[in-house]
Amino acid sequence: GVFKGGVTESAPANKDVLVTYEGGRSIIVTEERSFLLKQKELVCINRAQLFDLRVNRREIAGRHGAAKKAYDFERKQKAKNEPKINELRQSLLTVGKELDENARGQERCLLWTAKTSHPHSMIMVGDYLVCGGDGEVVIVDKEQGKVRWRADVDGRAEGLAAADGRVYVSTDSGTIHAFATR
Repeated sequence: GVFKGGVTESAPANKDVLVTYEGGRSIIVTEERSFLLKQKELVCINRAQLFDLRVNRREIAGRHGAAKKAYDFERKQKAKNEPKINELRQSLLTVGKELDENARGQERCLLWTAKTSHPHSMIMVGDYLVCGGDGEVVIVDKEQGKVRWRADVDGRAEGLAAADGRVYVSTDSGTIHAFATR
């Protein structure tokens, strides 16, 4: 099926939406990172940096809009003030470069993506993500997105929990599996 889930993150001061995570089945948010489980992909984002860049982009976009308005106004005047027009053009170009650099910074916030066939559930346990799929559960290294361990389960792994050195997996068949860490 098609999954259209999503989560938005807003600025505390004015509730403006700054970050939207689309297409997610499950999300884990830490102070620094967000892990988004999609239907066929697991994504790691530097959310702290992305959030800061989005806040900064709004400020830059405001300056860009003001510079463009001033430039357009000056160009429409009957008595052309070429030095002023050139100064405003240069200002517009400078702010445009800031917007471009901000966009490149946002692209660098995507730390890794990994293909997955385990879209049903996800939890974080220490340095790992546990993801549940059809007949299988995997443990993924949250630094690189690499599968470090896998185990078969009876049914679709829909519920995950961790306690006392164990990972518990409940499935749609009614089975609860417990896996001990070594």
